[in-house]
Amino acid sequence: MKMREANNLKEEGNEHFKAGRVADALSCYTKALKLNPEAGTDTATYLKNRAACFLKLDKYNEAISDCSTGKNSCHANMAKA
Repeated sequence: MKMREANNLKEEGNEHFKAGRVADALSCYTKALKLNPEAGTDTATYLKNRAACFLKLDKYNEAISDCSTGKNSCHANMAKA
């Protein structure tokens, strides 16, 4: 159930981002991450999307942090396989 809700938030965030409502998109991606904090592809996607928001908002350190965490999330998921 949480995965579905997190995915819905990601989709909502995508719509906000496309419409230029970056702060709203950022909020959706952050909520999705809170619902699905486990390492994996979904988490990496939420982090990647949130990093794009941070870039649009000129918050470069936050973008770098999310990109690094997302990369590590993918590696952790691959190590489990």
